[in-house]
Amino acid sequence: LRNPGDVGAGSLRRAIVNANANSGVTNQITFNIPGGGPFLIQLQSVLPDVTNPVQINATTQPGYVAGTPKVILAGSGIPGGGNGLNLLADDSAVSGLVMYGFAGAAIAVVGSDNTIKSNYIGTDATGNGSGFNNYGIDISGSNAVVGGITFGDRNVISGNTVGVNISSGSGTVITGNHIGLSAAGSGAVPNGTGIA
Repeated sequence: LRNPGDVGAGSLRRAIVNANANSGVTNQITFNIPGGGPFLIQLQSVLPDVTNPVQINATTQPGYVAGTPKVILAGSGIPGGGNGLNLLADDSAVSGLVMYGFAGAAIAVVGSDNTIKSNYIGTDATGNGSGFNNYGIDISGSNAVVGGITFGDRNVISGNTVGVNISSGSGTVITGNHIGLSAAGSGAVPNGTGIA
């Protein structure tokens, strides 16, 4: 992915369309946007649902440092609101993004065995202020993993109405995250509710 625009060749939207058309494998979406960043992808409409397994991995963006995302996915430009990423497929992952401004959920986890790690969800790009989502992560699938045991795997889930909402499914693991805290863990960036 080399295009931080909402549409066109090399954009996240096009990459998801291509991954959905490439069945039978786990697709990889990696990032190599030219410049120093941080890079803003300002959505103007909802992204396609993820229907084939895909690893959306913004930790591959040059200059990424563990725990400090450089690629921002913003939803405030979507008319009528909506979700950011809808993971309908199983065995998918999202890592290394800042996600804010979504009137729905930044990430809706519908499929099973999906992993969400190394993101700032609901904060601004610094991880110190609120960028707002209604739901940070909305989980209805089974066996989701949110975070991890290393510093680089933890998510910052702060500044949302609800940080993590588990509406159905079983086997979800939430571990090692900063929920309602700044990226450094030294200050409050509250959610309305941390985990529901």
